[in-house]
Amino acid sequence: MPRYKFKWSNLPPSLLHDLCRELLDAYDQEVGAAVALQTVYGARPTVEFVREAWPTLRESWLRTAKESRDWIVEALQEARHERGLLKGSRAQLAYLRDLRNSRTLREIVWAELVAIGEMDRQDEQDHAGTIEKPPTQAPARPREKDTPQCRPEERDAKDAAGIISRNGPRLDEHTRKWVADVSTTLNSAELPVLRPAAELNVAPGSIVVVRDEEWLVTQAEQGSDGWLVRVRGLSELVADTTAAFYSSLDDIEVLDPAQAQVVADASAGYRNSRLWLEALLRKTPVPYGDQSLTVSTHMLADSLAYQRTAVAKALDPQHIRPRILIADAVGLGKTLEIGMILSELVRRGRGERILVVTPKHVLEQMQHELWCRFALPFVRLDSAGIQKVRQKLPATRNPFTYFKRAIISIDTLKSPR
Repeated sequence: MPRYKFKWSNLPPSLLHDLCRELLDAYDQEVGAAVALQTVYGARPTVEFVREAWPTLRESWLRTAKESRDWIVEALQEARHERGLLKGSRAQLAYLRDLRNSRTLREIVWAELVAIGEMDRQDEQDHAGTIEKPPTQAPARPREKDTPQCRPEERDAKDAAGIISRNGPRLDEHTRKWVADVSTTLNSAELPVLRPAAELNVAPGSIVVVRDEEWLVTQAEQGSDGWLVRVRGLSELVADTTAAFYSSLDDIEVLDPAQAQVVADASAGYRNSRLWLEALLRKTPVPYGDQSLTVSTHMLADSLAYQRTAVAKALDPQHIRPRILIADAVGLGKTLEIGMILSELVRRGRGERILVVTPKHVLEQMQHELWCRFALPFVRLDSAGIQKVRQKLPATRNPFTYFKRAIISIDTLKSPR
C-alpha cells in the first residue's frame, strides 16, 4: 500500500532523466537521477521548482500523462474563469504552451506533481492508474461491475464503520483499504492555497510582473473588487510608460526581493552601480512634509534669501495646491524663482504635468532658462512647434495629453485654431 510520502523515485524514470538533463549541469548516473534531484532541490520540490522546470514537466510528463493533464487543464480553466472543455492531447498541450508561467499555474502543477510523487509506482500499477487528487477534486473510486447489493443489516453495519455510502455498492477488502488510505491522505495533505486578490501584498516601490513585463508600482489602491495598481514600465518594451492594472482582471505577480539574484559589477570603479544608485535617488520622491531645499540650490545661479522664501511658501505642507503671485521688480530673478519652485515640486513627485504660459517675446528665453539652469525640458507649442507636433500626432490627439510639460505663448493659447 502507498505511504503517500513524496519520493523522487516515484516519478516516471523518463521524467527524472529529462529533469536532470535540463536542470543539472552534470550528475552521476550510477547514483541515479532521483538522488541527484533530491540533493539539489531537497526531499520534496517547491513551487519555485516548477518555475524552473515547467517546460520539461510540460513536454516530458504532461504530454503522456493523460489523467494529470486533464486535471491540470480543468483546474487552470476554473482558476482563470474560462468556459469550454478542452479535449484531446493536442488542444490541451497547445493551451498549456500559451499560458504564462504564473504563480497560479505553478501551484496547480506543483500540487499534481506532489500527488504523483506520493504514490509508489508498484501501487500505481496495482490500482490500474488510479492516483489520489488534491482536495480540489475528489479521487476517482474504482468501479466494480455487477456488484450485488448488500442486505439491509449488512449495509447498516458497514455504514456505521464508515466504509460505504448508504446506497453504494459493496466493496471488497482491497478497495476498502484504498478508500481509507485516500481519505486519510486528503485530510492531512499540505496543499498550496491560491492567494485571493484582496491579499495582494503590493506597495509603491514594489516590482511586479504583469502581462510578461516588469513594472514599478507607483500607486496601489484597494477597492471592493480588488486592487488598482498604477505602474511605470521597467522592461525594454514598456520602459518609462505608465499603466494601470486591476487585480481582478490581470494576474499581478509581486517579485520577492529576497529571491533577487546578485550580479557582480565588472565596470571600472563600479561605475554602473554608482550611476544606477544616483538615478534611483533622483527618481525617488522626497517626503511630502520635508520643506528643505533639495535640488533648487544646485542650479546654475546663486540663490538669494527672498527667492528661497518664495520656494518655502510653495512647499508648505498646509498648501496642497499652492497658488503664489510673484510680483518682484524687473531684474530680481522671477524666472529663477519659478524654476526653483518647479524643480522642487518635480523632485517631490508633484510636478508631473506642467504648462507654462508666457508672453510671446519671452517664450524662447523662458524655455532656455528652465532647461539650462534647472534641467527641466519643455516642448514649445508656438506656431512652428504646433506644425511639428501635427506631423507626429494623429489629428484627433490632444497635444497637451501627449506632452506632459509644455510652454506656450498667450497669443497662441487665445487663437481659435
